[in-house]
Amino acid sequence: MRDLDQKSKPDSETTPYDQAWSFAGSSLIVVAVVVFLVLTFGSPNLFGIGNKGFVDGRIVNQAYFGALILSVGMTAQACIGLCSLCAFTGKTRLPWPRYRRLEDDKGLRPTPLAIISLVGIVLIPLVGMRTSLDKYLGKSEISCWDAKEPLASGFWASRKEAWSKPCPDSVPCFRMHHQDGIEWFPMSDIALLVFVVAAVIVWIVFILAILRHMDTFFCISTMIFRTRRRP
Repeated sequence: MRDLDQKSKPDSETTPYDQAWSFAGSSLIVVAVVVFLVLTFGSPNLFGIGNKGFVDGRIVNQAYFGALILSVGMTAQACIGLCSLCAFTGKTRLPWPRYRRLEDDKGLRPTPLAIISLVGIVLIPLVGMRTSLDKYLGKSEISCWDAKEPLASGFWASRKEAWSKPCPDSVPCFRMHHQDGIEWFPMSDIALLVFVVAAVIVWIVFILAILRHMDTFFCISTMIFRTRRRP
């Protein structure tokens, strides 16, 4: 009964990972919000240029770097969470670091607020990354550097042509978009794919590990709720 009372108390312990977790979370949220607003509400007026092709080219550039930065950041933050989870020893501590922008640095840590913080840290960057990938996959068409048209219509078709087309001696060779796109290398998409897959895998492992540690908490909450409802 003493263990039950101890585990049902709010979290009051801090960890060395709280500061890194909070910094990474805040940075990712800011980047995700900016990327989402620019890619969703971006227009020729926003970029100060009226040519649709140039606008699409700049959107592709921003979408690529937005997806890359967010995927790298989310992978790093999940690794911080896993390190905190591996160091989990306190019986009254929730198994992930506290987000200091919303939660008290040293005081009690209400479980509902901690869960809301965790959900926000996961969902907001995820929405930003999804928006970036959607724009990048939808608008990026590889072209030769000086060409006015893409190698082929569509994301995959243009890359297939780029992989089979020998690059001339002149550098740069290919663009991510035929107008105002940054230089494209075969490793550009591979690097993005690796970090996106890494972010998804590490976060899945982290969430599953949290749920494994939270089984006791949910059982305790159910018991308390049922006890209070008894006449």
